[in-house]
Amino acid sequence: MTRGRSIAFLTKLISLKTQLSHQLSALLTTACIEAMAEASKQKNYKNFPNSQLHHRSHRLVTTLLILTDSIQEGGADKVAEFIMKRLANEPQPSVRMYLEWAFMKLLNRFPSLEECMWHQFQDESEKKPTFTCSLIIIVNHLANLMDNRDNLANFLTKLMTEMLAWCMDHHFNVRLHAQVALHNVWAKCKQHGLEKHIESANLIEKCLSHNFSKATNVTQKLMSYFVLSEFHPIKDYSLETIFYTVPKLLEISSEEWITPDAISSSPCIQWVSDIPLYNERRVLDLCQPGVWRIREIDHEASDEVELQLGDVQKKVIPWRFMLPSEENREEFPKKGYSTTDGLIVVTSLIDKVANLGGLCRTSEVFRTSEFVVNNIKCVEDKVFQTLSVTAHKWLPITEVPTYRLKSYFLEKKAEGYMLVGGEQTANSLSFTDYTFPKKTLLLLGNEKEGIPVEMIQMLDSCIEIPQQGVIRSLNVHVSGALLIWEYTRQQMIGQQA
Repeated sequence: MTRGRSIAFLTKLISLKTQLSHQLSALLTTACIEAMAEASKQKNYKNFPNSQLHHRSHRLVTTLLILTDSIQEGGADKVAEFIMKRLANEPQPSVRMYLEWAFMKLLNRFPSLEECMWHQFQDESEKKPTFTCSLIIIVNHLANLMDNRDNLANFLTKLMTEMLAWCMDHHFNVRLHAQVALHNVWAKCKQHGLEKHIESANLIEKCLSHNFSKATNVTQKLMSYFVLSEFHPIKDYSLETIFYTVPKLLEISSEEWITPDAISSSPCIQWVSDIPLYNERRVLDLCQPGVWRIREIDHEASDEVELQLGDVQKKVIPWRFMLPSEENREEFPKKGYSTTDGLIVVTSLIDKVANLGGLCRTSEVFRTSEFVVNNIKCVEDKVFQTLSVTAHKWLPITEVPTYRLKSYFLEKKAEGYMLVGGEQTANSLSFTDYTFPKKTLLLLGNEKEGIPVEMIQMLDSCIEIPQQGVIRSLNVHVSGALLIWEYTRQQMIGQQA
């Protein structure tokens, strides 16, 4: 709802076309560029598909795309230069697609920017394959945007020379994109009867006829990929396409899809916009969802093309993909957790920081009420933070040193908690046969020594995980995760009963 209202406000601002609205739009554009530049400094391992960083970049690039309608000629060069720099390094295919779209929009408004594009083509410095493929996609669409026959003839003459060179590139994906784009552009050339103006027309015709008469499955897949087949950067330019259709096709999490109704139904803003709300062309509705991924490894044996179709991995974030910076961090634990009952995970006996970080993440995922550690400073350790993946920011963590554990156990017993230890003992029960009370304190043992005998005597029960192999025990992180899940599973079944 909030994002829908923000988009409605932004589109109305752009539609005003006053001096003040242009100034505000320019400030928003600068802020958007700076935020994207800051996001690009994050480490690549954090930028996996549908990660928080990916979603942040997605929101910023869609905003930048909308703002291209308000950019004045004096600021177009700066924005175009930024887009080219981002395309040179952006790892996410979906973000690259929006950057390509934004550059095509600018080219359509300011034809003088075409020189910036040709400069990138003719630059002899080493380029990432993803960047070269983005340039090829841009010129493929730019040819379709040209209506003036003379301009198109000059453009195609220049383009053919560049495209033929890329058709022989050492990187498989670059060659493939160049060949498909050349096929598309040549069809446009023949449609306008311009093939006679191309010096190498006979050579191009013969090469295309030979290659595409025996097109491989990979070539056919790229030819049918919606970005190079049905998508039109101007005719498909609508809020529905930007925020709903394309994210769906690029397999961005459904929580990021924004329907036209969510934008137009804003109660505080009367709907007025120069940007169409709905896309009148419905061809994209028939396209197959999929993401075309390009491997950076520049060896022929490693060249692989992946058009991922069908079911895909989806990371579920409990607060519906709202970014942490957009939440009140002081209030979040109060909304998400209850510290008066539920599962308490005690890890004070565990020594290794990696195990603590992993258990912290598991505990947050399953919303345990409290996570107890021997020393609270462990959360500042880089290894802990790498394994916890920010879980320590959302999970209530308490420091209980080992020497205070016995008194802590007595306090929790007085509060009605059942003390349970994850340990193999003479009287331990299989965790599949044990019924966890809602108010459970789970004590996990040391990696080598397990739970000391004097503490076992204080516990109400000890539970173990059935094993069938030769190795005596599981890693404490794995054991803890299984026990936390079993507790959660039983509570879920109890709620449904």
